[in-house]
Amino acid sequence: MPYGLRVTTASTIEPVTVKEARKHCELTDGTHDVSLAAYISAARELVESETGRTFISRTYELTLDEFPSGAIYLPAGPVSGTPTVTYTDASGNTGQSFTDFDVSLYRKPARLQPSFGEVWPATRAEADAVTVSFVAGEGSTPSDVPDAAKHAILLLVGHWFEHREAVTVGQVAREVPFSAQCLIDSLNQGSEYHGVTG
Repeated sequence: MPYGLRVTTASTIEPVTVKEARKHCELTDGTHDVSLAAYISAARELVESETGRTFISRTYELTLDEFPSGAIYLPAGPVSGTPTVTYTDASGNTGQSFTDFDVSLYRKPARLQPSFGEVWPATRAEADAVTVSFVAGEGSTPSDVPDAAKHAILLLVGHWFEHREAVTVGQVAREVPFSAQCLIDSLNQGSEYHGVTG
């Protein structure tokens, strides 16, 4: 089922610092700090995309044209707290709240489904009739992020810095070194983040 996903409250820090990246690249001054910061952001985005994980907590909004026949799977995780579900009902009333659902936060991905004996309500046939807001992330600080994720980010930063003649800031090549890919694969164990609604 098609869906939309956007960040409504972004995180303001990265899982690794420019200082850590500078040390990883064996740099002794801040000459390349602007480039390193861009590489860190790009590397974090790549690892998050490959794993379906969010490292530093942020708030997402998932939109669907209608409720699915089964569960709603949240395409970013790990999810914390209880998501909120609002919808436009069949009469066109917007912002209707639905709370009669169960949430399984410990699955990968987390899923929502109507409570026993309940069904998803009917919606108007229009785009983005259903909205699910949720918070996802390993935590609010870099210390909450798995070491494998941080090391994969640093390996990517080091690789891109070493081959920076082939890239420009804002257009970082997506080539992934074998060592970083192994770490990404380890983060994907037991995850099914790429099938999000059903």
